[in-house]
Amino acid sequence: MNFRTGFVVGKFSPLHRGHMYLLETAQAACAQLYVFSYSKPEMLHCNSAQRISWMKELFPDVFHFAIDDAFLQMRFGFKGGPNEVPHNDAPPEVHRRFCAFLCSQLIPEPVDAVFSSETYGEPLAQTLSQFGSWTRSPVVTSVIVDLNRQRFPISATQLRADFWNKTNFVPHCVKQSFTQRICFLGGESTGKTSLVDSCSQIFACPQVNEYGRTLWEEKKGALDFQDMLQIARKHITNEELALGAGKPFVFVDTSPLTTLFYSHFLFNKADIELTCLASRNYDHVFLCAPDFPFVQDGTRQTESFRLEQDAWYREFLNQKGVAFVDLRGSLEQRLKVVHSILGPIIT
Repeated sequence: MNFRTGFVVGKFSPLHRGHMYLLETAQAACAQLYVFSYSKPEMLHCNSAQRISWMKELFPDVFHFAIDDAFLQMRFGFKGGPNEVPHNDAPPEVHRRFCAFLCSQLIPEPVDAVFSSETYGEPLAQTLSQFGSWTRSPVVTSVIVDLNRQRFPISATQLRADFWNKTNFVPHCVKQSFTQRICFLGGESTGKTSLVDSCSQIFACPQVNEYGRTLWEEKKGALDFQDMLQIARKHITNEELALGAGKPFVFVDTSPLTTLFYSHFLFNKADIELTCLASRNYDHVFLCAPDFPFVQDGTRQTESFRLEQDAWYREFLNQKGVAFVDLRGSLEQRLKVVHSILGPIIT
């Protein structure tokens, strides 16, 4: 151990094996390591909450600050500190001064060393050395770790451009953050289950079946009002379990929105929690149009009921500003549309 206090700053968008090697090296060389992460704009699937989650799981002994505008407002308000994160394209000296100020405010003792895998490490260490009497010694040491990416030949930019073909460079928790939840909605007998089954097989990704149907069968159709919230909660639990596979997609047959519809249909009311859960976000929503021939399997309502469902979904989604793809035609035609949207994500 060479230093008392070490410092690392980066976007970590996403965090990959190269970052982990940098952090492990810094942690081994310091009594205590402090890490700042920030990006403006923030990258898809890499926001401050996700970075916090990754760091808590992978480096629980590191003091990590995920910096965003909300953090600055909460921490400094109008006390003279910065009120927003500098843009990623801001001049390097702006970022250095930003980091120096935050170090002086957030780290309770002087920084002895800056660890980095890029050339910004040396000028950042010089800026920290010049930042008043806050530093412990006249010089903050710059420690460069694997500058040429020989140990882990990857960058976050490369990962963002082709994530699912380079997942050997990311830990499992990061893969989970990039998994997209794909929801299929629609009235009865509109092909949702067939689409979910087919997509799960085609993309080799997990699926989440309609738990409302499962419970309905278990109770022989005798659902009560309390079952509605139970269905939504269990459905979400099943989604979260499926995310654990770390695959590109999780294909979901209906959502709590479906349960909300049936709660109103069956009981003329809905639990307030269920109403909130019905607005659960998905990466893609596909709405199956009622242009399939209606098939009565003994458990369904009527053709007119199916049309009522379709109209209700469309009104709800439009009112909430939820983007959705309208799927029509045969199963093959619908799968072609789905594949045209999801295929490029993994190729």
